[in-house]
Amino acid sequence: MKGRNRQTLQRHLQRINLVTVGTAMLALVLLTTLGGLVTALYGKVETTRVQASILADNAAAALMFQDSRAAGTLLESLRNSPEYQQAAIYDAEGRMLAEYVIPGQVPQRSNLALGQVGFEIHGNYLELMQPILFDRKVMGSVHLAVDLIPLYRQTLFNGGLSFVALMLALGLAMFMLSRFNRSVIRP
Repeated sequence: MKGRNRQTLQRHLQRINLVTVGTAMLALVLLTTLGGLVTALYGKVETTRVQASILADNAAAALMFQDSRAAGTLLESLRNSPEYQQAAIYDAEGRMLAEYVIPGQVPQRSNLALGQVGFEIHGNYLELMQPILFDRKVMGSVHLAVDLIPLYRQTLFNGGLSFVALMLALGLAMFMLSRFNRSVIRP
């Protein structure tokens, strides 16, 4: 009977330890992954804002002269960055001067206010609006839509690696705990 009580106590201690350590480690993995996603999204917004500012600075002359060809050439440079799904340059009245859309993409119209800095995250893409200024006067806006799928894939990959590390750590903890418990429970 004593042997059976030892086995039961050993299993009970292992279960308590597994649940406690496993829950703490899983919470750590989830919080780390979520924190990584939030940080990556913040970085993506800032990078996109910088790109939009550069485009806005370079689009001011094309907008002043209503040169849709120059504005289109400027937006066409985004083809080298496949994450940019679409871009547009608008004048102060909201008329589109130029647009760039990656092949196969259906253009989306923005709900963001023209002439103001703003962004929204729509599931799989980030939308950002940046004013085009000349002598501190709003002449128009640059609109960018950026694909977020690669960022989500990277976050999922990092979370998966963390989960594998969690499982390995739990396996090692169970092994070490079973050895420790045997030595403690033995008379």
